Amino acid sequence: MRVRQAINYSINRSGIVKALFRGLGSPAEQLISEGVVGFNEDLQPWPYDPAKAKELIDEARADGVRVDTEITLIGRTGQFPKINETVEVIQNALSKIGMNVRIEMMDSAGVAEYQERPFPKVGPYLLVIQHGNQAGDSAFTVDQYMRSDGFQSAYGTDGLDALINAAGEETGEDRQIAYEEVYAEEPTEVMQMAYIAHMNGVLAKAASVDYTPN
Repeated sequence: MRVRQAINYSINRSGIVKALFRGLGSPAEQLISEGVVGFNEDLQPWPYDPAKAKELIDEARADGVRVDTEITLIGRTGQFPKINETVEVIQNALSKIGMNVRIEMMDSAGVAEYQERPFPKVGPYLLVIQHGNQAGDSAFTVDQYMRSDGFQSAYGTDGLDALINAAGEETGEDRQIAYEEVYAEEPTEVMQMAYIAHMNGVLAKAASVDYTPN
């Protein structure tokens, strides 16, 4: 958990959004964005504190955690604009706090082998992913990414599974509140992910097309 916390502290989300995404987005604090049932507006992006990150890594190392083990940071070629630079920024940040990170860029098929069950039996790796909840409901997100047996989830806990199951049975405002609790619990008890940014979509249309985005 200390290593996961350190990774979160080490990432300059605001800097990535401003410098790499040209301001087209905002630092992320959860896997879904506003407008999806369950979005928790009380959550805040993880603070950028590289000194705290290094302190946590040093503490873990002193307790025998093998923080110097090489970790492969996997990105998907062409996944989004500035993906290569984003991966390089993350690698640099993690290296500065004492972690040993190697970048490997892959095509979609290669990344899928690491993102979807059954996961490969290899050394530790970090994976840059994107998630868009077109369904508009958190069940589409948590079942895949947060349940302990989720198709794109590396692990979870019985407690978080119970919260997810209970939330899926609710409707209306109770469903909203229940999924808010799931998103508040995940970074506290599991912290499987380090959220980076909610990215803005860019849409262009010809003058001859009569369409108003909604």
